[in-house]
Amino acid sequence: MACRAAPNVRWISSRRRWQAAIGLAVCLAAVGQVAAAEPDFFASEPPAAITYYPDQGPELGMLGSPPPASAFRTEAFDRDAAERLRNNFTALPDFDGGIVVIGDDAALKIGGFIKADFIADFDPIDATDSFVTTDIPIGAADRRNARFHARQSRLSFDTRWKVDDEIVRAFVEADFFGGGDGVNGTLRLRHAYGVIGRITAGQTWTTFTDPSAVPQTLDFEGAVSNVNRRQGQIRYTLPLRRDGVSWAVSLEDPTVSIEIPSASQGVGRTESPDLITHLRLDRSWGELQGAFLVRELGFQRPSQPVISDVAWGFNFAGSLKPTDELKIYSQITFGEG
Repeated sequence: MACRAAPNVRWISSRRRWQAAIGLAVCLAAVGQVAAAEPDFFASEPPAAITYYPDQGPELGMLGSPPPASAFRTEAFDRDAAERLRNNFTALPDFDGGIVVIGDDAALKIGGFIKADFIADFDPIDATDSFVTTDIPIGAADRRNARFHARQSRLSFDTRWKVDDEIVRAFVEADFFGGGDGVNGTLRLRHAYGVIGRITAGQTWTTFTDPSAVPQTLDFEGAVSNVNRRQGQIRYTLPLRRDGVSWAVSLEDPTVSIEIPSASQGVGRTESPDLITHLRLDRSWGELQGAFLVRELGFQRPSQPVISDVAWGFNFAGSLKPTDELKIYSQITFGEG
């Protein structure tokens, strides 16, 4: 099987900064592919369960008659088998290709991509790896900066197996964008969660956000004022109709971040998890989602009791696809606290 690869170059221009991301496809067992210029939210649809295993009968399999089962094998060298399996083995985020290994009752997908960033700043800015507008200094002396790195490269492992006719899933994904702006990069956990039935537990996108409604960007900094947080959580998702309507509710990590004036002392506190729910519609023409959050915010001065209050917020997000080449994004967020 031949591996066809072509350089993929995308440019982003903002405030006299240019940034190029160059990706070269890499053959891994003839189906491993490397995607370039993946945005932080690219193709992060809700997880879908695998629909085929080698030992399933024709009444359960959705890919035709199953092949003879064996204790352990890979279908990565079969073009047709790899394409069928790719269509039914969806990871979050959805990588184009990967290495898929299947056994009698389990499957493993290894995904990821390599992304190289070449950045040049022609005006002063304190952030070198991302275009953070709040890091543009006022009245700074003239200076320029050049930066090459591959910290946005990712690696993921998606495992699925059957337990009493229930499909269980475990997904882990990491990149190298943790810590400071070091040369080598620090491993950063993006997703680590398990799914069984309608229950999701672990770290993934907060129920409050709609990742598919966030514009694709080359820079991890992304668009302005997006809800783009990954949270530790336990979530219950319930399909309400067959036409793409679903409801979810979750308890999530209640971390509080408070900016304290220099003359004050204290830390943010909270005693209860965030409660979040959303109602979602997925159709071929796009998706719509309305989410609500309620949480406790607290603050404690040294040797003083905790001062707390209730905060709440709404997030209405969605996207429309008038044509195959056009996608319109929207997001409105408001709240108090």
